[in-house]
Amino acid sequence: MGVVVRYWGSQLAREKVKGRHFWQLVLMCSLRNLWILSIWFPS
Repeated sequence: MGVVVRYWGSQLAREKVKGRHFWQLVLMCSLRNLWILSIWFPS
């Protein structure tokens, strides 16, 4: 039983890390797009 829980926990942790990287990528892309927009279309 403990082995299954440990395996599931490691899988969950891996997904969590993957998700964090995904959101960092999304955030970076959106920030860069905002930066480009502010340069091309100065308010």
